[in-house]
Amino acid sequence: MKLIQFPLTILVSSTVLLWGFSPSLPSIMAQPLELENESRDNPLIIFNRPDAPDRGSPREGVGEGSGTYGLCSRDETTTAFLPLSALVLENPEQYEVWATTTSARPTLWFYVPYEAGAWVEFILQDEQGKQVHDPIRFQLQQTPGIVGLKLPDTVTLDRGQLYHWFFKIKCDIEESTDDYVEGWLEHYPPLEQPLDDLTALERAQLYADEGVLLETLTELGRLYYANPNDAAIASYWQQLLEQIDRSHLTQEPIVEILGD
Repeated sequence: MKLIQFPLTILVSSTVLLWGFSPSLPSIMAQPLELENESRDNPLIIFNRPDAPDRGSPREGVGEGSGTYGLCSRDETTTAFLPLSALVLENPEQYEVWATTTSARPTLWFYVPYEAGAWVEFILQDEQGKQVHDPIRFQLQQTPGIVGLKLPDTVTLDRGQLYHWFFKIKCDIEESTDDYVEGWLEHYPPLEQPLDDLTALERAQLYADEGVLLETLTELGRLYYANPNDAAIASYWQQLLEQIDRSHLTQEPIVEILGD
């Protein structure tokens, strides 16, 4: 598979790095990356949006929550309330909400507007509605902000299958759901090109070219989480969010990755 070439110059110390060179993550963290001025108008990583799963009927979901209920609290100092959101693909005309992955245990990404102390309950079902794992529960520690949720080792997604997920917020774990989003997850075959010798940015570029959303988000999200003050990495992340219609979340920090 050929890499798409972009007008990118990465400066580390006094050495110019080309795409053929693969620095380790600590090298990336040690020196901020520098983007050309026009990079905002010419995204360096272009996400090739896939079609929604074609299984005879639209795969309906809820990409954004309906608001705060019950005992959930949020930061009242914010100027605007952003709803609970899944970082997914949407087709509003058909109410379709879906994401794509090649991983047997992917990381899903969400924006949570509620303060620390609320609970997450994640439920995963197969295409027929049968639950494939016990509910996964975490208590949020760092929100509001964007969180990743890595599926545990006890979950294994089967290649070519379609899964229905629910991400629920419970202000009290013993009470009913206070807010939620839901959607579908399509499992793709793995990429043909070996990934071990590539940098995180190169892997993200490959996944984006193949329309694999969750791994594109995860490669860039983990890089941004480890380097929150790097303007170049922030720009990669923000451009990706814009391409999946989540531009209202570009200024929100990644605050924790559940399941790590």
